[in-house]
Amino acid sequence: MSGNGKSWGIRLRWRVAPFRRSLVRLQALAFSTGVHPSPVNQASSLLPANDVSSFLCFPSPDKLLNLGAKRTLLIEQQVDMADAGKTAEAFLKISSVYKEEAEVKRAVLESIDAVLRKAFSHPSFQAYSFISALLVLLGLIKSEEKVKPVCVVPGHLLALDHAVRQDYFPREHIAVLNAFMSRTSQALESCTSAKSSLKSTLDQLGNEC
Repeated sequence: MSGNGKSWGIRLRWRVAPFRRSLVRLQALAFSTGVHPSPVNQASSLLPANDVSSFLCFPSPDKLLNLGAKRTLLIEQQVDMADAGKTAEAFLKISSVYKEEAEVKRAVLESIDAVLRKAFSHPSFQAYSFISALLVLLGLIKSEEKVKPVCVVPGHLLALDHAVRQDYFPREHIAVLNAFMSRTSQALESCTSAKSSLKSTLDQLGNEC
């Protein structure tokens, strides 16, 4: 019996050895071609989310473009659409990198369209709270919570000019925005042209209502 057992052990090791060698070769091939085991793939799948977080914390045109073709989906996943304040913050961060350069402009407008369209269609989203938060962040009204306004740049107003034209934007809030754009505001002094364009759009939309 012991002899037979030893014989079976030798034959089993002889059969397993080629399998092990094949497995080693497959693993080596996988790493050489960039196809890694699942733990590495799982880590890689987290990179886009990290990239979006980096963009939203420190926005720049390059960071937005580097998010690639799925940027709108990635941004949607990072923004809490049920929170009007956070949605307003996201809108201003995205629009802050607005440029007339075609690729950047398209990326910005597509991103804000995706965020706002989804937000305004969310059942628990409060559009009025979004408008209020936006006006506070733009420095046009004061907040009891001492929210620090952003440094307004033309892109904020130009992106808003685009957004109010879209079918997802509630028409009942046009008059409110128009009222604040009609006022003289120190916060918007550096954005005279963009403010004028937005005001013209709001006037036109107001007449259509």
